[in-house]
Amino acid sequence: MGQVRGDFDVFALLLAVDEQRTARDASWAQLTREIAWMSQATIARMREGGTARCHHVLPLIQWVGRTPESFTVGAEDFEGELLPDPGAGRWRWYWNIPELAAALDSQRMERELTWPQVAAEIGSGPNEIKQLQRTRYGTTISFAMRAARWLERPAASFMWEHDGRGLPWSGRRV
Repeated sequence: MGQVRGDFDVFALLLAVDEQRTARDASWAQLTREIAWMSQATIARMREGGTARCHHVLPLIQWVGRTPESFTVGAEDFEGELLPDPGAGRWRWYWNIPELAAALDSQRMERELTWPQVAAEIGSGPNEIKQLQRTRYGTTISFAMRAARWLERPAASFMWEHDGRGLPWSGRRV
């Protein structure tokens, strides 16, 4: 996929999912039922485009039992943390986008950098950072992972468990 340290390889994730799905003798329909919220169409779009929004990959990462970082360029340089298993029928981890944006801004100010300098160091365009500051839903998984890596924090440190009510970040923090 990408050549920037921290880029997320959606194809590697889908390969790992397919290997586990085959080993468990499960169909794609059974997989999506087990995950309980992702459709086969979403997985097909990920496969076709090689990209995904940050929230869409989380159930698949957890299902294969690996860290988000294990699917990134330069994974050997940053171990990451596993997302805790919330138990049967209770999956819904989300990226806490407001916290990620705030951490980027704090680090930017601490290092006395401009937003274009931050974007260049992360390996993104300034539009991705502007979008992150405006959205409360999510960004691409590659940008989120590169940002977490730039902050020297595991992706799991930006996760919240959604309790099914209100905004995702109103849930329990990992």
